[in-house]
Amino acid sequence: MQMDNRILPNNLDSEKIVIGSILSDVNAFSEVGIILKPEMFYDKFHRELYEYIVELESNGKAPDIVILSEKYKDNHDLLMRVVDISGF
Repeated sequence: MQMDNRILPNNLDSEKIVIGSILSDVNAFSEVGIILKPEMFYDKFHRELYEYIVELESNGKAPDIVILSEKYKDNHDLLMRVVDISGF
């Protein structure tokens, strides 16, 4: 994101760690979900992934690598990004 030609602070590794933690620990979302909003993610893919996680949680489904893999099964590059983030 840019505002007035300035790049907003970001740390892509931290974004990956947060999402990876949510996927590996069933309780992680309950701890960060009250604070963390999708627009806080700098990387567009991370933001979209987190939005999907929020959607799953709001529908009573625990996000995991299997569910996310299904969403991206038709896009090999994005699927590999999910696998990379999840640590598998």
